[in-house]
Amino acid sequence: MSRLVLLFALLSLGTGCASGPRLSRATTLPRGQVELVAGSNLSLVGAGEIDFPAGSLDGGLRVGIFDGLELGVSLRGAYTPAISVWGAALDAKIQLYRSELFELALDPGVSWDLLSTAGENASFYSAALPVLAGLNLGDGHQLILSPGFILQWVSSDGAAPVRQPFVGTALGVALEIDRSFTLLPSAGLYYSWVGNETAGTTVAQLSLGAFFNLGI
Repeated sequence: MSRLVLLFALLSLGTGCASGPRLSRATTLPRGQVELVAGSNLSLVGAGEIDFPAGSLDGGLRVGIFDGLELGVSLRGAYTPAISVWGAALDAKIQLYRSELFELALDPGVSWDLLSTAGENASFYSAALPVLAGLNLGDGHQLILSPGFILQWVSSDGAAPVRQPFVGTALGVALEIDRSFTLLPSAGLYYSWVGNETAGTTVAQLSLGAFFNLGI
């Protein structure tokens, strides 16, 4: 069981904010606007005395459904000779408040990932509820703080189901290079009281997202 829990921790931030939606602006897209998203994540996962790195790439599409609601879909993956992870995610960003200086949104999402290692497979199901608080800095830039809660379940042949909750926060800044291209570097720290036999799981993450506005 301890091996399965450690693999679960590897997935937790190897695929993006403890499998929550990729950090984005605290601002929903206008109705009908489409945005392409690409990004990478690098994480350090700690469970007791064991620390190991994890990383992944992801890509997706975001669409403004109507004013105040934005939907996002994405695919993600990571591969090494020892382990691979492939998954998909769906989220819905809901605008709660908007002013010239400050913006607030919720970005609930769900995801599924398949992890393969040593001839064994495990499926991971996640539900996330991050809050997006954005401080507008001018010139299209925004400072974003995103506390959140993520609940994950793992299902694997020959093992009892495992449930692992995470709490934590991410901090990032959206840098508008021009009206059609934004870079969003971020850092996050998350903790789960579920880990190995002696300690919970702590994950620290560095991430870089690129957002391409298609002007549709």
